[in-house]
Formats: sequence, structure tokens, C-alpha cells
Amino acid sequence: MKKPKPHFDPDLMAKLDQLLHQQGEYLPLELLLAEGRLLYADYDAWREGRIERLDEQLFGDSEGCAELLSQAAAYCHALGLKPNPCDYRQWGSEDRLCFSTNQTLDGLFQTGYHKDDSHPQLDLFMDNIGNNLVNEAIAALAERNSPKARRAVDQLLKSDPLHRQLDPLLSLLEAADQLGEQLSPAQIDLLQQQIAPLARDLLKGRADDYLNPLWRRAAQSQQGQAYDPAQPQRHSSWFWEQARDWPAAKQAVEQIDAWQNWAELLIRHARASAKLRLNPEVLLDLCQLSWCFPEQIRQCLDQLDGLFLHSWHRFDDSDCNLEHSDFPAWLVLSLPGQANLLEPGQLQALQPAKGFACLVRLVQQEKHKLAADLRAELKAEHPELLRCYLAHKG
Repeated sequence: MKKPKPHFDPDLMAKLDQLLHQQGEYLPLELLLAEGRLLYADYDAWREGRIERLDEQLFGDSEGCAELLSQAAAYCHALGLKPNPCDYRQWGSEDRLCFSTNQTLDGLFQTGYHKDDSHPQLDLFMDNIGNNLVNEAIAALAERNSPKARRAVDQLLKSDPLHRQLDPLLSLLEAADQLGEQLSPAQIDLLQQQIAPLARDLLKGRADDYLNPLWRRAAQSQQGQAYDPAQPQRHSSWFWEQARDWPAAKQAVEQIDAWQNWAELLIRHARASAKLRLNPEVLLDLCQLSWCFPEQIRQCLDQLDGLFLHSWHRFDDSDCNLEHSDFPAWLVLSLPGQANLLEPGQLQALQPAKGFACLVRLVQQEKHKLAADLRAELKAEHPELLRCYLAHKG
């Protein structure tokens, strides 16, 4: 009798396929970060030894996280990927870290998966001395252990001075050692244009562990600099995003005068707020984007993922004759609880699209049987929105 094929959540499969495509491997850490279950700042503190058990910092219950990681592992098995121990250690040392006292959860977190040929730089069975030294240097750079990386590179210089990875490794090692606390504009150019692409090419899924201190130094170097819409990737908020320090990224955006007047900053703020699970602020950002920059709303939602992106897909597929500027109204229709996140004063300041404020009052008051006049008002303001409202009431 044939065993039934395992059923996997389509959203989880899409997320894992994306991680495998981008990084060439699956690391449970990256899934938890992508799902908003973990902040990189907490992971970094764990690697620094400031947090003993990382599972205590997870958003949501540990059982739910264990189920998520278990499903991800099963999907990787179904794809024929090979398990690979992650073996997390304190930065710059050999002290092994424990993710959780729950052995099952700890094992799920400490086990990644990759194709046989997707990570030749991590293959411990290569018989070439030069390649083994490259592997050692790459692993040390990802562990922020510069002395160990330097020893491996020095040995590579002696044993295989023509190795194709020698120059890239020297560049990464020099950047880690020489880029100080304050980066000059030329050093920031070097980081963005050469070092970061090089690190992602060599370190794949571990690149962020190497790059994070460099992004933080760049962010601190740019702190207080005015936002230039012609160079949006030179503002500190962009560098904080790369470092995945979402509170700092959000704060850096909010320190810009009239930041809501720029689509890029609204998207950046929404992204950070979503990572911090601040749904009311995400909703306000989406409202302003939809009403002031409707052509940008899809770009923002593609980066938010989750509930808001699913709502966009339903909006896009619906038979309602609505514009992109009506997407916040669709959110209120399909997720009525969103209406309670909006204050009347906030809506007035945002200059909402036609019919939106009336729809919010209608949804809020309908449960109390006080909304008859509001239906007539909405019909006068936006007849199609009333039709969609009645269709949702069904």
C-alpha cells in the first residue's frame, strides 16, 4: 500500500523555495526571521552570549515554532535535501550555544538542509588542501572569528597562492579588520558595491552574520544625515534595515521631517513596523501609500508578505470595480477588525480616499444597528464601495 504524500502548507513551501533559491540552503534561523518569529537583534545577542536560551525570545508559543520547523524539515526531506548541522557558537569563540532546553526544538533549529552540490564551499570531504582552507576561512568569517580566518588565509597563500577564492577572501578579511566605527563615503561605497555582493556570493545564507557589524557601522556613520530621495540607499534607515535592526530602522525614518511624503520611506516604515508586529502602524502606512502613491502599493505588499499580501491577492482577483487607492477600504471589508485600529483624528490628517472614512464608521457601527444612514451616505460618496460592502455582508 502506497504511503499518502505529505501535505505541506503552500505559504510555507513558497517561503522555503524562496530561501533555497536566494541562499542555496535552508537555515531554520532564516525561516524564523522571515516569519517574524525572531528578531535578528535577539539572535545577535545570543551569539554574543548575552542571552542564554534563544527560544525564550521567540514570538508566539514554542510549540507553534516547533511545528513550523518540523514541517520545514519534512519539506526539505521530501525535496531530497541533505541535513547539515548548524552548530552555532558564541561569536569569535568555540563555545557551542544551546537554542532551547527542549531537545526536539533545539535539534530542529540546529539542523539546516542543502543540496549535495549547492554548497561546495562547505563540503568537508574535499581532498584538495586549498579548498579545505577556503572552507575554514569562510566558516571563520561567518563566525566573526577574524584571527582564525586570517590563519586559514595565510596557509592558503603558502599552499595554493593561485586559488581563485584567495583574493575575495582577502577582501572580506580586510574589510572586517579595517572598516572602523566611522565609515567614510568611499568606504560605504566599497561596502555596498563590492563587499556585500562578495560576502553573499561566498557565504550564502551566512552572509548576514558577517555583514551585520559592517551595516551597523555604516548606519551609525550616516546617523543624522538628511534623506536624499536621489540616493535612498545612503540614509541610515536603509543600513539599519540591512542589519535587520527594525526598531532602529523605524526610528531613523521617523526622524526625517515629513517622511510620509516619500513613498520609499513609507514602504521602509511599513516593513519595519510589520517585523515589529505593529499592525496599526502598518495599516496607516498602507493607507497613505494607497492614497498618495497607488502605483507603489504592490511593491510594498510584496515585501510585507503574510496577511496584507493575501488580502491584496483577494482584492486583485475580486469582481469589485475598485482602484488601487481603494485597497485600504478592501482591507476593512475583508478584515473588519482593522477598522478598530483607526482613530478618526488619524484619518482626517491623512486625507483618505473617497468613501473610506464613511466605510470605517459603517463597519464600526453596523454591529450596534446604528448604520442605516451611513449606507445612504456611502452610496452617495462611492456606490461601488457600498456594493462591495453588501457583497461581503452576503
